[in-house]
Amino acid sequence: MCSFSSIFKTSSLLMCGACSLSALSNTPDIETVEVTARFWKEALNSVPVSLAVYEVDERLADLSRLDQQISNVKIEQSSVQTRVAIRGSLGYDTSLQQPVGIYVDDVALPLGGTQLPALFHVEQIEIMKGPSGDLYGRHSEAGVVAIQSKTSTWDLYTATSLSYGIMDGANGEEPSIMLTAAVSNELISDMLAGHAAVRVENTTGPNLNIFDNDEDGGEQETRDIAIGLDGKINPSIDVRWRSRISRKDLGKSRLRYLTGALATERFTTNYNTDAFERRDSDIHSLRIDYSCKDYQFTSVTGLTDYHNAFENDLDLSPAPIPSTLLELDDQMMSQGFRISNTDSNETRWLAGMYFFDQDTDIDFAIGGSMMLPRAQRITAIEQTGYAGFGQLAFDIYDRLSITAGLRAERIEKEGNQQFNSLQSNSYVAQLNNTIWLPKLSATYAISNQQNLYTTYAKGYLPAGFNYASAQGLSSFTFDRETSDSIEIGYKASLLDQKLNVQAAIFRTETSDKQIVDLAPGFVQVVSNAAETSAHGIELSVRYKWLPQWRGYLNLGTLDASADEFLVNSFNGTGFITQDLQGNDLPLAPDVTYSFGFEYGHSTGLFASAVVAGSSKYYFDAQNTLEQPRYTTVDASIGYQFEHIRLTLEGNNIFDETIFSRSVRTPVGIVVEDTLARYAGISLSAEW
Repeated sequence: MCSFSSIFKTSSLLMCGACSLSALSNTPDIETVEVTARFWKEALNSVPVSLAVYEVDERLADLSRLDQQISNVKIEQSSVQTRVAIRGSLGYDTSLQQPVGIYVDDVALPLGGTQLPALFHVEQIEIMKGPSGDLYGRHSEAGVVAIQSKTSTWDLYTATSLSYGIMDGANGEEPSIMLTAAVSNELISDMLAGHAAVRVENTTGPNLNIFDNDEDGGEQETRDIAIGLDGKINPSIDVRWRSRISRKDLGKSRLRYLTGALATERFTTNYNTDAFERRDSDIHSLRIDYSCKDYQFTSVTGLTDYHNAFENDLDLSPAPIPSTLLELDDQMMSQGFRISNTDSNETRWLAGMYFFDQDTDIDFAIGGSMMLPRAQRITAIEQTGYAGFGQLAFDIYDRLSITAGLRAERIEKEGNQQFNSLQSNSYVAQLNNTIWLPKLSATYAISNQQNLYTTYAKGYLPAGFNYASAQGLSSFTFDRETSDSIEIGYKASLLDQKLNVQAAIFRTETSDKQIVDLAPGFVQVVSNAAETSAHGIELSVRYKWLPQWRGYLNLGTLDASADEFLVNSFNGTGFITQDLQGNDLPLAPDVTYSFGFEYGHSTGLFASAVVAGSSKYYFDAQNTLEQPRYTTVDASIGYQFEHIRLTLEGNNIFDETIFSRSVRTPVGIVVEDTLARYAGISLSAEW
């Protein structure tokens, strides 16, 4: 077996010899990219909001590289959850709902990024920043991540890839193997085409549990299938069905003590309890498009089914304390209808309706000892929602256009919980809310290639239930939070479309922020006791000076802080109130950046690298849990034959220490290490 050092040295020499840098292989030019973030096709530079197209790394197949490509974005890709923070907006820790909406093939994932299957066989991923409630409603307060699977081909297409690499972990060099295969073809002449793709991964991970020398704490065994059909019923009706089925078996011995008597080294844990997790996610989408003269009618039917089960060592140590257990099931059915005109030379309009029905069942058990029983919470949540929305875009005169959007949304929730500990208690609560979500944009065309825009939008995060720590009716519910955001931006394609620039300044104010607090009796509650604000600047530049040379730069500045933020804490003798006014919000660094270059032809030698980094940021509102500033370097080099591609790559080449998560406990600070140094080789082919 090749050692990490030999692969790393070889890749370093090849990369230096190539003298080229980049990050986005085979990325199309911005001026040619069409997006559908606003439910109609338009050029990326025409959208009056910060919008980017994300190039996913199919070896990783997740959102973990999102902050390398897009400014003012941070990711928590941890063993606990997957959270996307945009412009400092983040839901409370371990919440069932987040302010960034995740959509797969037009279907919302009700539990967000944690429910996301492997991202492979993907056509395009669009990330829209800022409140998007006028079209997307709940869970879009900070933005939307919209993922579209590949379309079936009408001619035979096959593809496969194999990647092998090693990670530099606590027990030396650990292997990672990933295999994908895909096929697509016409099934019924001129009527039906289909595709099927599979991805299998077996990664040992960099973690080591020194209690029993177990190396599976960071294990990832995943099996994912993507299936689709594309039908043409007649010239006016197109039907598209997509299914993504994901099965993940994950090691969960990843959190470790950074400080205190129980502290261990990087990627090293000391658990006496088995720690594992199983995540099953099924996402099904049926879309029907009917065109009639100058109008298009779209129907999207969605079904999601998610199951999560885990056992984890509560105290993260060899102490004989019972493990934490969770069993979660969530199913949602949704139906959306949209109608719009298709003549882009006239006033454009869109109107729609949306319905969903969601059921969530959670059995969560935590704590306990020989003297105290385990605390168990059995929760059932039923949700029904319906909304109407519309969008209108029209010209004031030749250079000035206006876009107005509005959504009215009603959500009705009922939650009941059985709390079992020293005493049992059961309670039921209902949460019914209606909200109006406007959005207004104005675009001024400086020239055919330059646009200046301003946008105002209102967003919200629905009220919900405190499933993990409630002990009675008073601590079981919390109210919705709302935000107001304004953005001014500039988009241009210059120098004969070789240079593309996107820039924006923004400000967001959030009211009734959902936060975790402590009530007398050591009852953890979720309250709406904070007011926050965020403002910043974003710049994205892409330049292609020769057909085979291109580069890019992303830069973001952010000041996201608490305007009012009172929390209770226990100082050892009693409860005190902490005033966190002026503190930075979690996962909100002052500066994020990335830059890179790319060299490559349609065939022949190619090479790429990206430098990405962040200033320091905090994991907690108290600003006591810090991620120091860091800079990572990724690079690749390879050769493209007519049908075969050979790539040698390295990630986090200089082995920066980065945490995905950090929490404070009575015996020390707990962190989860991420982004182990990786070197590998991949071989892919397509016909």
